[in-house]
Amino acid sequence: MEKAVNANLIPSLLAILLILNCAHAGDGIHSHISPESCDWTKMNVPFSITCMVGTHAEGEHAHKFCPEGTKTYYAIVEADAKCPKSGFTEAAAGEVTCEEGSICIKKVCFYSKSADMEESIKESGEFKIDKTKPKVQISISLEESNGRRFTVISASCNDTGSGCDTLKYKTCKTSRWIQYTGTIKVENIEKIFFKATDRAGNETLIEKSLNIESDADNPTKPGALNVSFENGSVVLQWEESTDESSGVLGYKIFRVANHTIEEIGFTQETSFKDTQIPSGPITYRVVAVDFAGNYSEASEASLNFSTEIELTELSHKSGWYREPFKVLLKCVYAKGCSKTFFRINGGKWQEGSEIEIKQQGKHAIEFYSLGRDNTVEQVREAWFGLDTEAPKVSSLILTLDSKGVKLRWNCPPDRQSGLAKFIIYKNGALLAETTEKSFLDSAIQPGRTYEYSIVAIDLAGNESTPIKKVIEMAPGPSIWPYLLIIFLIFIIVGFAIIIIRKMKHPYRA
Repeated sequence: MEKAVNANLIPSLLAILLILNCAHAGDGIHSHISPESCDWTKMNVPFSITCMVGTHAEGEHAHKFCPEGTKTYYAIVEADAKCPKSGFTEAAAGEVTCEEGSICIKKVCFYSKSADMEESIKESGEFKIDKTKPKVQISISLEESNGRRFTVISASCNDTGSGCDTLKYKTCKTSRWIQYTGTIKVENIEKIFFKATDRAGNETLIEKSLNIESDADNPTKPGALNVSFENGSVVLQWEESTDESSGVLGYKIFRVANHTIEEIGFTQETSFKDTQIPSGPITYRVVAVDFAGNYSEASEASLNFSTEIELTELSHKSGWYREPFKVLLKCVYAKGCSKTFFRINGGKWQEGSEIEIKQQGKHAIEFYSLGRDNTVEQVREAWFGLDTEAPKVSSLILTLDSKGVKLRWNCPPDRQSGLAKFIIYKNGALLAETTEKSFLDSAIQPGRTYEYSIVAIDLAGNESTPIKKVIEMAPGPSIWPYLLIIFLIFIIVGFAIIIIRKMKHPYRA
């Protein structure tokens, strides 16, 4: 009867244990990012990551801050990219940034871990940053009707980032901005102003003269044309031209290469980016155009774009390192070097010859140098990883079968560089190296004792603390019974030979 009652209690106890286990299934680290996302803005966006531990008390879910020593990591990537497995920054706060004149849509990958808990990588929503100004295109023409002369103005707003939000105008006869809805026809007005605003809050303000009929003067020459090289593109920048009559409509850009002159663009800004660059000597010309169609003198600048010459030497090779270090960029060019530029992880370009690698993770480096003869080296790439944390090996299990000693162990993923290999030692001597998490040792003998130890090594060269385990081999069967049997067989065979000889020769002494 007692055994029957105990047997009935077993399912109930199992059910209770299952309920308790489910009640604690939500326990663990939970990181939260604030803000979770950001719609279009023209500012960099700071964020913070809070680590909480989920607990259950009396059926109600509660949270508390993670214990001291918990570390939080994050990485900022493009919104359409997958979260990386390494290259995270250890910090609980950061900033999503975007270069001036750029459009960025990014996300934050983050996670937290303590000594005994680690959560999976999470993703934030999209952080949309637009640091470009909307562009306003204006066309002006004259129209006569019933003996009166009108100026007809058409305008349009274009913004490739957040998109245009409003386009307004006003004249000297209006005191407020008026929403632009279509073609404007005015009379006896000398100037008109347009203001375009995009969804991120960037504004463009344009003032245009309407006296285009009597404008016979050319705009002033664009000043101080500067040529720089950025991420595989030539960037032209110049000082704006002026035109006192009708005003400057914009700038035409020409490229002279391979004995051919080509108009490659038009802009109302004072900068232009050329992405289709032929090799060899190149001359750029920038010409200002006013609303009456008059052209200024051309402003020129030249360079020699080379895809074959490498001007920059690095002090280190791409790869993982386990201590902070500095990468030196050395320009070596027979005609002399002018400047060297680099940027880290797609950040801002900066001039210099020394890059300090001191943050954990993988860092992408882009660099190029300029020669004194305006030779431009093609942008080259390298990467350097820093991983100062050693991997860990746990749960070494030894089992014995007919083939030998089977070793199995666990090793969590290495967040930074990744695991390279495992080294196996047997009684202090090197036994083997493997990338697997198991190994079979068939070179064993009965009655012996073996100590096995496993060391994990990551791609940066960090070694884990050895984990050790001992196994004793059972003694083999004794050979003495077999030797006794063999000895008796020899005696019996010897007596048999003697008897046979006596029977064949009974009278031989």
